[in-house]
Amino acid sequence: MIWPLICVIIGIILSVKEVFEFSNGFLGYCGDVIWFLFLIIIYALVGATISFLVGWTFPKKWVAEKKIDLVSLRESNGLKGHFFLGTGNINNNLCYFFYKKDSGKEGYRPGKLDAGDNVLVVEWQRESGVLETWTREFKNRFAWLMGFHGQGRRYKFSIPKGSLKQEFHLG
Repeated sequence: MIWPLICVIIGIILSVKEVFEFSNGFLGYCGDVIWFLFLIIIYALVGATISFLVGWTFPKKWVAEKKIDLVSLRESNGLKGHFFLGTGNINNNLCYFFYKKDSGKEGYRPGKLDAGDNVLVVEWQRESGVLETWTREFKNRFAWLMGFHGQGRRYKFSIPKGSLKQEFHLG
């Protein structure tokens, strides 16, 4: 994201002489300062646009960020837990609800994740649940100097087989 900085520096070099050369008195100087700041903002926006376009062209990859262990809630008989993931609506937005182990502490924390195209739920032959997160990064580690890309995230819930209920009774 060096382009906004480069454009601002070029803008300062090109604008200083032009803007301040013809200042007349205090009010003229204040007007010139405001005009100068406006030009710098325009140069920064041009640099940000270039940075976004350059970043759009660089190849990107998905990088595993972390794995979060999910915990299950107990059944009503208290013998065995199997509820790893719940869904619900908050302000007409579908959300996933889950409990995760609190890192470094004794206990569990509730978690919430908005449902979308970036969330995948998979059933596996396993005993526990895991939430895996990925972030989108440039393939070249130094490409962030030249370009900007929107922060992308993906989530994958891996839960024990049979945890998803596929029967629906509306009534």
